[in-house]
Amino acid sequence: MHLILHKVGPNPPHTASDKFLWIREKSKLHLVVNTAKDTTPESFAELQLGDLVFWSGSYVPTDGQKMNITHVGIFLGYEKKR
Repeated sequence: MHLILHKVGPNPPHTASDKFLWIREKSKLHLVVNTAKDTTPESFAELQLGDLVFWSGSYVPTDGQKMNITHVGIFLGYEKKR
């Protein structure tokens, strides 16, 4: 992921919440409603391979983070239905 973030700019931050703020400042960010529980809402339809996906709710950060974003992942596409 570090290599991908270097395409946005040098010195990407370490925490998920700081990465979110950094990308929001330096790049295009598509926000999805924070009530989405899975990838079926239409707001996820614009995701493309390699997009970063941020989420929260796994735990309550206690390290003074500016936002309650706890995880970041890379969208690899949808699982094919058999």
